[in-house]
Amino acid sequence: MSLKNGKDYLYLIWKCPTSRRHYLGCGGENCEKSVPLHHDEEVFLKKESENIYDKTAICVMDQEQRVLGYVPRYYTQAFGSFMDEKRLDKCYISNVEKQTHCDVCVSVTVKIDGKQS
Repeated sequence: MSLKNGKDYLYLIWKCPTSRRHYLGCGGENCEKSVPLHHDEEVFLKKESENIYDKTAICVMDQEQRVLGYVPRYYTQAFGSFMDEKRLDKCYISNVEKQTHCDVCVSVTVKIDGKQS
């Protein structure tokens, strides 16, 4: 993850762990035929307090409410606070690398309002 400090915003960029076997619908094969994702497509963060593996889990979802992946566990406390403070301004796909058959093939950028209320 990298952090860029804008004038009034923080930009956080990380590779979203969207394991193709579990989320993108290609079963590890034919990645180019998986869930269609596009550069600059808006995505959303949602807390999953009922997640049996991690009560602080935050999933990344597309506009059709499909789970694309999860915010890394070591960032969920910070992201949870940003969400509670309503500081998330924009969340979008900044890169898609389906042709590489990688386990982590989607980068997500989150724009966070730098001003606390």
